[in-house]
Amino acid sequence: MEQSDVGPAYRLRGVYRPVEVWARTRESHLSRLTFDINDDGVSLFTTPPAFNNDGAQSHLYRIFKPEGVDSIADSSVITLDIDNKGGQDITIILYLEEVRPPDPDEGVA
Repeated sequence: MEQSDVGPAYRLRGVYRPVEVWARTRESHLSRLTFDINDDGVSLFTTPPAFNNDGAQSHLYRIFKPEGVDSIADSSVITLDIDNKGGQDITIILYLEEVRPPDPDEGVA
């Protein structure tokens, strides 16, 4: 049975560009574990990254959608979905580069 976990949601302040995703596990042999990072519910990836029981404990991903995710809009909600996690201990980090800081007048009437 496939298990899916959704992590906490984060609202970005400012405009960012995704640079890379680093994923690490303490276990050297995992059953297939897939994860996805979403920007307002839309995946940053064409195919979600996965650990494929290849013995590696860490992976670095720079494979975003081919049309390019050139930026993530101010106030976007970022979520992490993990499929087939089971009891596995993993760390997933999304590195972002700031394109434009938040608008200081945002929310001012």
